[in-house]
Amino acid sequence: MDAKSAVHILGSLSLYVILKAAIPMLPIKPSAAVIYISMFLLTATAFMLARMIATMRRCWRTDIIAMAMCLLVWMAGFWLGEISAGKRYGELATITQEVGLLCFASFSGKTVSLVIREGNLLLPAAMAMMLVDVWFVNLSGATPQVANRAGKLFKAMTVKLPPAGAKKIPAPALLMGFGDIFFAALIIAALHRFGFEVRVSFWLAVLAASLGLTLVSLLDIPLAGLPFIAGGLLLPNIHRLKLTREEWIATGIGIGMLAVILIAAWLALNR
Repeated sequence: MDAKSAVHILGSLSLYVILKAAIPMLPIKPSAAVIYISMFLLTATAFMLARMIATMRRCWRTDIIAMAMCLLVWMAGFWLGEISAGKRYGELATITQEVGLLCFASFSGKTVSLVIREGNLLLPAAMAMMLVDVWFVNLSGATPQVANRAGKLFKAMTVKLPPAGAKKIPAPALLMGFGDIFFAALIIAALHRFGFEVRVSFWLAVLAASLGLTLVSLLDIPLAGLPFIAGGLLLPNIHRLKLTREEWIATGIGIGMLAVILIAAWLALNR
């Protein structure tokens, strides 16, 4: 990691922290437009961090050290939250935990993206991950169950995105999970490595993810985030993601097998 990249990452983190602190304090009554703009600003800064890390020059030693440091920050934030009693220390713990989570998820996604050896594999990989996300969030209800039964673990794996006016007029904070940042970094890193369109894809993903979060707030139902993120990232490059007939058949078989495994696991756990 060169000095320029480090400055950009620190700047993006600082902007995220400032926006997260300032947006809820705005004396604005939450509405659909206000919620969407709030989510756009917070999602853009979080994804900007993922994009900067994902498109950095790859260096195994640097990336592994960075992942270890981010994991330590993430764990330190969680531990501080467990022992802190005052509100101020609790907020510091939350910010520390979220900064660690955002960076660790981004570096992890960048590293795992190396398993995608060809650009055409982006589409099957994204389809598989979207299926898993939709299954856990919407179909099986596993994610809401984890939120209810293991609240501390769920909190440690998510980032809160409060809308404008949340501190003046109480409104529930919307959530972005570890998997959302991981997936965004993974796909952006692969798009960058294969020379695909990144800039337009990035902003389209931010717009789509912000829409998904706004719908969660307005409809008061959980929605999987990966379909929104994947649609934004892959749509501008869809003309380059061409699969042969055999590849489509293999993808269909793989997705079908994954669906069977998920259903079987759900049935076994709910006996």
